[in-house]
Amino acid sequence: MLNHLNAEQQHWVDTTLSTMTLPQCAGQLLCAFNPRFTADDWLDLLKQVPIGALTVQRASSANLREQMQRLQDQSAVPLLVTADLEHGAVALSDGTEFPWMMGAGAANDAELMFMMGQATAAEGRYAGLHWTFSPVIDLNYNFNNPITNVRALSDQPERVIELATAYVRGLQADGRMAATAPNARPARTRNPM
Repeated sequence: MLNHLNAEQQHWVDTTLSTMTLPQCAGQLLCAFNPRFTADDWLDLLKQVPIGALTVQRASSANLREQMQRLQDQSAVPLLVTADLEHGAVALSDGTEFPWMMGAGAANDAELMFMMGQATAAEGRYAGLHWTFSPVIDLNYNFNNPITNVRALSDQPERVIELATAYVRGLQADGRMAATAPNARPARTRNPM
């Protein structure tokens, strides 16, 4: 999802950055999270700390959209809004919930993973989300591990690479959603230093 800025966008970035104080610049590195915060709570925090990002969970898409619009209207620099969308728009109380990654991996269908990513991104962006902490790309080498278990696509690296890449491509299609896992391909040759 690496998109180059056009001249107008670059000018906005340069102008905005040149007017920001050091605390405001440092605030752009912060990603706050409080599952109980209302829009008013976030607005109060923004007055005290110029955060650059916030993480949300379990709100209806209409409610979250309205809250995020209020916050964006009050923020000098647009906020990056994040959520955990591992298996669908599950951060939204009314979002589509797809099978956990283990189930998606068992289907072993890259096209389905791509479509799952697209659908997740469409619902997330509608609600005001920009970035997801997914997909989980851990290998499920220990089926007893309560952290990876159903969250892992497979115990086979090549399958995880193929399916996770498809999911990331779907999430990032049309610039809708940034994904955390890189869109990587296995190295074919070693690059000497």
